Amino acid sequence: MLAATSEENNKLKFIKQALLIAKMDSGNVPIQIQGYFDTVLQQAKLILADSSKMNARILSEAIDLALEMRRYEDLAQEMKTINSINDLSAERVSSLLGSMEEHKSASQI
Repeated sequence: MLAATSEENNKLKFIKQALLIAKMDSGNVPIQIQGYFDTVLQQAKLILADSSKMNARILSEAIDLALEMRRYEDLAQEMKTINSINDLSAERVSSLLGSMEEHKSASQI
């Protein structure tokens, strides 16, 4: 049970951290973080569009994000309009983070 709780708390950890960095310092997200975020996002979209595209190169966080997007339509709609972390304003980042936290809280009830 404790392992499941810990695992749930770490789900999408790096995506959330990237969004926090983008919120704090829009336009100055380190290139490595930009690349990781964009890769996870594109892979998650690929999985949602066609789950047969899953392979060993798909990042586990992309699978987690795709599952969350499938579970929560509002998150999916917002994520589908993003092509890169560089597309995000501070307001949009706040909205995404709020939505992700709301869904996380709802799933722990």
